[in-house]
Amino acid sequence: MFLTFLQLISNTVLSDSFPTRCYVKSDVVTNIYCPRSNITSLPVSPPRFLYQVFLQQNHIETIHDLSGFSFVYKMNLSHNVITIFPWESLKHMKSLHTLDLSHNRQNRIETIHDLSGFSSVTKMNLSHNLISIFPWKSLKQMSSLQNLDLSHNRITSVRLDLVTEGAPLLSTVNVAYNRL
Repeated sequence: MFLTFLQLISNTVLSDSFPTRCYVKSDVVTNIYCPRSNITSLPVSPPRFLYQVFLQQNHIETIHDLSGFSFVYKMNLSHNVITIFPWESLKHMKSLHTLDLSHNRQNRIETIHDLSGFSSVTKMNLSHNLISIFPWKSLKQMSSLQNLDLSHNRITSVRLDLVTEGAPLLSTVNVAYNRL
């Protein structure tokens, strides 16, 4: 029998990693579910076969590297206070299909190359942040993207030509409640 789901809700442990009860050192863990646990950072070396990460409603502010999360296909980091996110390290996450960074404090995605490793992502939620600039040209690199939510940000322009020429499977781009 292998552990396939670990649920730890409403813990009060403050640390630079998952709470001890949440961080399982095993090669067979498939899900880590730790909302509302006062987590302030991600571990540098997560379990090897970690497939889903649910760390919403915590206190994560900075993420420096995600290269250890290479098998993750669903990551929910919504409702944190993330201001620094390692867009470049997502190139190591070749299995990532869903990324939810909504309700954080991201203010911009710096360069066109930041999203170039996103070939497997189908859904990305960046709503309710402080994003003012989005690298529209990077959509061409996101060949599997179907849904992109940029609503409730500070975006002032949308390159419709790049959106329509972008990801071939892209069916929904939500830019409602911006400064267009």
